[in-house]
Amino acid sequence: MGVGMQITYLGFAGSAAIEAEAGAHLVRLERFREYLSGCHLAVEAIRNGSFYGKPAGLLYDVRLNLSTHTDDLITVEHCLHEDPGIALRTAFDAAERRLKQTLRRHRGSSAMQSEFVIHLPERVAMYKDILVALDGSNASKGALKEAIRMTKLADGTMTAVYVLDRFAMFAYSANYDQFAMVEALRVEGDRILADAHKAATESKVPCKVDTAETDNISEDVASCLLRYVQGHSVDLVVMGTHGRRGMRRMMIGSVAERFLRFSTRPVLLVRDAIVAT
Repeated sequence: MGVGMQITYLGFAGSAAIEAEAGAHLVRLERFREYLSGCHLAVEAIRNGSFYGKPAGLLYDVRLNLSTHTDDLITVEHCLHEDPGIALRTAFDAAERRLKQTLRRHRGSSAMQSEFVIHLPERVAMYKDILVALDGSNASKGALKEAIRMTKLADGTMTAVYVLDRFAMFAYSANYDQFAMVEALRVEGDRILADAHKAATESKVPCKVDTAETDNISEDVASCLLRYVQGHSVDLVVMGTHGRRGMRRMMIGSVAERFLRFSTRPVLLVRDAIVAT
């Protein structure tokens, strides 16, 4: 299991961009997962009038607390900035430094040497195989960007998967050729995967693409994706939360909730900040 993270927002409702940024930075702590059991991230929006003499606005106070498998709490210093992305990056930079210092202090112990030096070489404990579920929607495009970013940071391999629901069209009675519609979905899936492979290649990220197909009329998209993940080497699944129906068959918005409920792998959900009409 990877390092878990809880996010708390104070003074504002939060944002998909902050969650995605935090998820990308969390990968940096994965190489310490033999030591860490989780972390709690608090992001507070503070009115700027009394800070640094700057004009009124917002500052973001980021606080990161790390918990260990021995129930110790490691508190990272506050990071304050008007740009939440910079505050997050600074906080995780500080967390990495603090963890490295903590492990160096323990290297005099043979037990700690065995647990943390032998089993925590650079990059070994990170997510190496990252799967991103795609359907062509705005949400899945955002998920693709974050998956590429995280894969590059972890020096891993990304697999882009499109789920083809071959039986969805047969549940409705209509005057159209269901088989032709399935083929249209297949063509669309090929295009979506080709675009994903191109984006990954341009970012110099190793990428594989694949199509998962539902087995029967009772298997929904979430179940199909779960079956695919269980049959492959996957360390992390990245999904968007607002997919589309119709030709954009994958319906990631509702699929994500069902998939998350039954997944045995870590899941990063990327919310769609802009929903197309």
